[in-house]
Amino acid sequence: MEPGSIAERFRDRSILITGSTGFLAKMLVEKILRIQPDVRKLYLLVRAPDAAAAKERLLTEVVGKGLFDVLREQHGASFHSFIKEKVCPLPGDITHQNFGLGNSEILRLSQDVDIIVNGAATTNFMERYDVALVTNTAAVIHLCQFAKQSDNLKMLLHVSTAYMTLRYKVPLEMMHAANVLFGGIYSKNYKKLNRGYNILMTVAKVYAPYVFFKGCFDDTNLRKLSKAMAVDQNDVSIFNFDTRCINWSSYLVNTNIPAAIKCCLRPRESVADDRSESTWEK
Repeated sequence: MEPGSIAERFRDRSILITGSTGFLAKMLVEKILRIQPDVRKLYLLVRAPDAAAAKERLLTEVVGKGLFDVLREQHGASFHSFIKEKVCPLPGDITHQNFGLGNSEILRLSQDVDIIVNGAATTNFMERYDVALVTNTAAVIHLCQFAKQSDNLKMLLHVSTAYMTLRYKVPLEMMHAANVLFGGIYSKNYKKLNRGYNILMTVAKVYAPYVFFKGCFDDTNLRKLSKAMAVDQNDVSIFNFDTRCINWSSYLVNTNIPAAIKCCLRPRESVADDRSESTWEK
């Protein structure tokens, strides 16, 4: 990377982001808007039948989340007008040719976009093979075809997917069988033990890939990035990569593990506050 401020590289740039309602992409959207409010435009490809539905998904699933509270406090009453000016939701689907957009719209987009970030993928690991293949593989072909048409393109960033898990089994079935045999007299104890087992296995499944990982975690690139950022003190203050300031024991016990349990055990729709009352400023 050439020397220069990271934040400045986003100034007056237009960025196309796919998968913007997903976990990683919405963090990227918030980060760019926070560190560089002078970004020209963020085009968010949202799977929706029309522009109104795309705008609604943007409000409820992206900018309406607690992740954007810092931006909401910074801009106050002008928050929605700022979002409306900087963020453009596009109703489309990456699995379709030209993302399902009209010819005039795809032409305008190709002439304006400087950076493409592809974060779209299926996270349903029980998906039919043909559906997963189209979403995770064939869709990338459509994205590359669009990139070749983009005259001002500076970067295409493709975020791939990976997943690991381990399986465990505890002989609670024996207690369940005994409970049925004796007319349910052990129901209370069985339910209590079963709930404890579910919590334990949830934590185990989340952390197993890191505990039993046979490789090693290399932070060479992170150290190179920190060294390059040292040239610009503004970047150092915005992107604090010094992990020595984190109390890892406290973070794992008081934040990370409780959050994993909360998000894994509760129904998905009840985990996050969707702030559905958010509206665009007229």
